[in-house]
Amino acid sequence: MSENTITTILFVDDEEVVGQVTKMMLASLGYGVLFASNGVDAIELYREHQAEISLVILDMVMPEMSGIKCLQKLKEINSGVRVLFTTGYMQENPVKKTDDGACYQILTKPFSREQLADAVGHVLTKPS
Repeated sequence: MSENTITTILFVDDEEVVGQVTKMMLASLGYGVLFASNGVDAIELYREHQAEISLVILDMVMPEMSGIKCLQKLKEINSGVRVLFTTGYMQENPVKKTDDGACYQILTKPFSREQLADAVGHVLTKPS
């Protein structure tokens, strides 16, 4: 990756205000951002831009398709997809273990710019 390459993140959330604020926070941290308001659109965007997307930030609870179901579909496209979950529901454990045994970090909303930066940095630097 060259120094001029911008890391692109696909952010998926059904709440428009959360989407707008988080897009601004990510952009202020130097990331390129694609946005989807639901899992179906996220899968389509991921298919189109998979080569550019380094991370998917995925809301766990959305209408139409849950974050877990969306993750399953994303893994069908790219088994090595990097995902950070978000949720507005309190989590005792900040890690989600899926049926296939994979573990994913969870960021509880509302989150600060610093919490977002830390979580994104952690997931992006974690070995695949």
